[in-house]
Amino acid sequence: LLPPQLVHRLACTHHATHSEICSSISRPLLEHPSFLPTLHAIADYVAPQGMSQGRYTLKREAWAEYDLLYTLYSQQETMRSHERAERLAPPGTPPPEPRPPCAAFRRLPAASRSAALHGFVYATLAAAASPAGRVTERMLSAAVRLLTLALRGRGAAEAG
Repeated sequence: LLPPQLVHRLACTHHATHSEICSSISRPLLEHPSFLPTLHAIADYVAPQGMSQGRYTLKREAWAEYDLLYTLYSQQETMRSHERAERLAPPGTPPPEPRPPCAAFRRLPAASRSAALHGFVYATLAAAASPAGRVTERMLSAAVRLLTLALRGRGAAEAG
C-alpha cells in the first residue's frame, strides 16, 4: 500500500516537503521500515534554495505507477494529478495493472457473477451516460475499479 500512497500524494501535490508528506500519510505507513527507501526510490529530493525548503518531486519513471482510478483523493486533487500525468508521464505509458486485492477480498473472482455488483456498475455507468449524469467522479471511478478487479479476477479464475 505504501508505494501507491506516495506516488499519488506526490502526483496530487507536484512537490512536497518531508513534513508535508508525513502529515498526509497515515502513521502506520510512516512508521513502516520501507517508508524512506520507498520515498527515495520514487521521488527526487530538490535541495533547499534561498528561503525555500527542500522538496520531493515524483521521478519521471514513477509516473508509470500513477493510476487514474485511484480514489483516495478529492476531485480537485485528482484533476490536478491527471493534468500532471499528461505532461510528465513517459509517452505511451500504459496504466498500471490493478494491485491484487487484500486478504478480505480474496473471493473477488466470485464477484464477477454477483447480481449486486452488476446492478451497481450498470446503474452507475447508465447514470453517468445519461444527459442528467448525476454521478460523482468518485462513484464512477469506484464502479470502473470494481469492474476491472472483477474481470481481472474472473480471467485469473478461468486461467487457473
